Amino acid sequence: MHPADLGLKKRFRLLKECRYVRILQTLAGVLAIIYLLTMVNGEELLIATKKLTLSNIILCGSLSLIHLLASSMRWYIFIPKGRKKEASYFDVVRANLQAHSFLTSLPMGVGHLIKPKLLPGKYTGNLLSLMLSQAMEMNALLFIFIFMKTGAKACVTAMIVWMLAVLVGKRVRGSHRLLKKIRKATYGRRWSWHEAHVFAGVILGAVTLMAQATGLVLSFKSFGVEISMKTAILAVLFSHGMGVISPFPGGLGGSELGIALVTGQTTTSVLAAFTYKLIFQYAYSVAGSLLLIRKGVER
Repeated sequence: MHPADLGLKKRFRLLKECRYVRILQTLAGVLAIIYLLTMVNGEELLIATKKLTLSNIILCGSLSLIHLLASSMRWYIFIPKGRKKEASYFDVVRANLQAHSFLTSLPMGVGHLIKPKLLPGKYTGNLLSLMLSQAMEMNALLFIFIFMKTGAKACVTAMIVWMLAVLVGKRVRGSHRLLKKIRKATYGRRWSWHEAHVFAGVILGAVTLMAQATGLVLSFKSFGVEISMKTAILAVLFSHGMGVISPFPGGLGGSELGIALVTGQTTTSVLAAFTYKLIFQYAYSVAGSLLLIRKGVER
């Protein structure tokens, strides 16, 4: 058999496997939405909506704005500078807003890959800067978990060790060469990171995580239910994880189910989860869509 035929067979097999995975994902998404609907009770829904307090909703909206600005800054500090088409901070904010329209119209995992394309410059450079930004948020999450599990002393110790590792790691000969190769392959010779960028990225990562967790606490409080910050952080993580797995646009169904599973499978949990997602994601998709339409009209 000709090698080309073997290559085609492999491709067809991969396509079939992807199709089966997609079918399973869709089935899981449908089951998640059905399961969410079974949690909702009509009488409880009416009681919960009567308890709604607008002041908490307004505070939640303010936190969602802080989250947008802080996450944009976290991405911006890692974007390569000195290029012909250099992205400004406002370009990054605009790109994040525009990306929300894709995140709501496409599966969440696919939507995130479009973000770097919305900025000027090389896609690979923008993508790597976004990945670095996300990595800083993961570091912040690690420190928050250490603080919640073991207390302030262990958290401070972990942070000092991590800071020393960053400071020393850049000066180690082998790691310096590796970083140089990565920079050259993705950004060219103009880009260089500084320890301050890493530290600022982790701080901003903590700000974005705490803004989301506090926003979820306020969403529940709007309907007369109190949840702890620890529960809120876990719920936000479950929401992100299940949202990425969900095949539906914006992680619909999966994101809300992740929150409901952590906070309690009740009508109020589902209502608060949808309220949180509306304020932190779905509302921005409208603004992002308007920006994309305006961009298309200008062109």
